[in-house]
Amino acid sequence: MFAADARAELEQLRASWLLHPRTEHKSEKTRLTYRDAADQFIAFLADPPDGLDEELTAGIEDAPPITGARDVRAAHVRLFISLRPAGPRRHRRAAGPRRRVPV
Repeated sequence: MFAADARAELEQLRASWLLHPRTEHKSEKTRLTYRDAADQFIAFLADPPDGLDEELTAGIEDAPPITGARDVRAAHVRLFISLRPAGPRRHRRAAGPRRRVPV
């Protein structure tokens, strides 16, 4: 599913893409999360897990082998997202005035 030189092209695009969150002054933790997700996606394309659900892979099987970034399809992204474990969710406190606690 993945040609050898496609990894180099995708890693180059990843490095360029990761400059954008820096220009938006995203936190270091956010940038690391973005980088890790991009690395996981590239690794997934290079070596998809065994035993994938046929329904999920239907759109990928007809796609040509990935020889570069232009060959990555929405079906690849959807399959990758569907296989990622859900991360922890943090609930934020509702925005509003803070109440003073009587002392």
